[in-house]
Amino acid sequence: MTISQSGLLVATIRNNLIGGTQTSLVHAGNKIAFFGDALVPNFSQAAPVYGVAPYDTGEISGLGLSAGGVLMDTPVLVDSGGGLLKWDAGDVSVPGTTLSGITGMVIFGSGQGNRVIAVVVAPDGPHETQNGLLGVVWDPLGIADWDVVPTP
Repeated sequence: MTISQSGLLVATIRNNLIGGTQTSLVHAGNKIAFFGDALVPNFSQAAPVYGVAPYDTGEISGLGLSAGGVLMDTPVLVDSGGGLLKWDAGDVSVPGTTLSGITGMVIFGSGQGNRVIAVVVAPDGPHETQNGLLGVVWDPLGIADWDVVPTP
């Protein structure tokens, strides 16, 4: 099985809104870990934590990339107009990697209890590198957005 959809982890976002265990989406220490087909995310898991099932199986590592993830580049939350709140970050590049089987990414709050924030599908995967550049180029619309206009 492969990572079939991208999504935010409901408990992590909910806790941010109600004052539970806080995991900042814009924390400078947030990380991206790369996963293969073994990951079957549970978007409704009560306490999603990187390194704990199901986020403890299938992480991709190899030459130039150790397990544990790479830092996100300048994560931000911005008002993108029309009642949309956009979560975005700078693109990420890791040179000199030899990896295979990347089908998705797990974004987690390193230094914040390693709470999983999101799982993102790597389009057109699985991906590999041969002593090359591992790059993450976020969609111009951002990693995720929320429609924060109240329902009539």
